[in-house]
Amino acid sequence: MKETKVQYYNQFKKTLEDCESEFLINEESSLFKMLDLYEKLHETNYHDLSDSIELWISEYPKKTLLEYIRLKQYPNYVRIIEILENNNL
Repeated sequence: MKETKVQYYNQFKKTLEDCESEFLINEESSLFKMLDLYEKLHETNYHDLSDSIELWISEYPKKTLLEYIRLKQYPNYVRIIEILENNNL
């Protein structure tokens, strides 16, 4: 059975919610997972979810996040890189 758009969206949303819940336990790991999710979201029109990740990153900027992005070499991190660089990382 083919997934509906709502089911597909809900999967992404649940993944983000899991990352947010994990943040209290392992901040850096949850932010890395959000960055991975951000790349996948680029192929969708779920801007509310990608915007949420941008807000998380802007609230908790870390040099390790910038290093992680460079290591992964994902092409769609321009906005996230701007956020991190604007925090002098």
